[in-house]
Amino acid sequence: MVHREIWEWSSANGDKPGTGLRLRVSGTEITGTFYLLDPNRRNDFAAAGQVVALTDLRKSGRSFTFTVQLLAANGPYPEQLSLSLDRELKGAIGDAVAGQLRSTDAPSEAVDVLLVRRD
Repeated sequence: MVHREIWEWSSANGDKPGTGLRLRVSGTEITGTFYLLDPNRRNDFAAAGQVVALTDLRKSGRSFTFTVQLLAANGPYPEQLSLSLDRELKGAIGDAVAGQLRSTDAPSEAVDVLLVRRD
């Protein structure tokens, strides 16, 4: 039986919605979920305003690309993102892996992430 690890990161954005990311690692398989977080309940994934599965998830070394499709006022808003990690997602509960998240659809500054193993 392959053990599943859960890695999470979230970011507050002042009075605007924050974002969260949860990755599930089982052996060589990786799946994930993207969260648009309530600004009044930061880091609370259960209270997220939108929750979407990562689609087209591809891994190459310590880098991942994936698509999220959020609902905006004018309809679905797909965005392709890239996540680059400083090291592999391996470690004990409470361990952290740093990296950077950026949009690949438009030039943007990278956001620093710190994925923490929760399970």
